[in-house]
Amino acid sequence: MDFYNNPQNDKITALNDDINQVVDVMMDNMDKVLARGDRIDTLQEKSSTLADQAQQFQQRSTQLKRNLCMKNLKLTLLIVGAVLVVIAIIVLIIVIKTRK
Repeated sequence: MDFYNNPQNDKITALNDDINQVVDVMMDNMDKVLARGDRIDTLQEKSSTLADQAQQFQQRSTQLKRNLCMKNLKLTLLIVGAVLVVIAIIVLIIVIKTRK
């Protein structure tokens, strides 16, 4: 009975309770730190993937731009060539009519 009535034991019990609470808080903090580390790793992987995709997009868009410029150049040259042929035909017709 002396053990339970001893005020020193109440202090020890209170300290043990405080220690247990601190241990619980620290365990929760450790779990949160580990979860945050996992989220950071996931975020890093996603950002790396996004950077790779951005680089691929830039390369493909540059290639597409070149292809469209070449297509536009071909069309322009075709139109200029057709206009020159029409002008040449008109000039030939005029030259032939003036010789007669």
